[in-house]
Amino acid sequence: MILRWWRYFWEKRAEVAALDWKDAELARIVLRIHRHRRSVDWRHVPLRAIAPIHPINRPTALAAATERAERIRPIAEVLRAEGRIGRERLHEVLPSVSAIKLVETAPGRFVSYEGNGRLAALRPGLRRPTGPADRMRDLRHCALTAPAAPHRETAQGPWI
Repeated sequence: MILRWWRYFWEKRAEVAALDWKDAELARIVLRIHRHRRSVDWRHVPLRAIAPIHPINRPTALAAATERAERIRPIAEVLRAEGRIGRERLHEVLPSVSAIKLVETAPGRFVSYEGNGRLAALRPGLRRPTGPADRMRDLRHCALTAPAAPHRETAQGPWI
């Protein structure tokens, strides 16, 4: 377990070097989510209903998302055929120390505050030309007692 955390932090070292004020604001929002949560449960959520809390636009994050998408490409058809990706399957495909974590901002609309890179890698590979998007299973959902934060729209989608 300690080795897993060590690898996680080692892989994040380039991202830590690029931190700025936006990261402090994001940390404040995530802290607020944790402080105001009244419950935590696991949900099945359509991929199309999940918006990232922030865009994936830094070189290190883009490189990681691209590498993950390349890992998914050979098995994309199998994942689409399965139709739902659960915790265990997601961990097989894109290992991580944490689950994808969500907050529901409106009925049926979610913002992911953990796992945005994994979601960015999954979207292109799992998008269907027609019909509904695939469903993600067993995503960690936090129900809040107060609104998470003001919602803003960016070029890459909504974030809070």
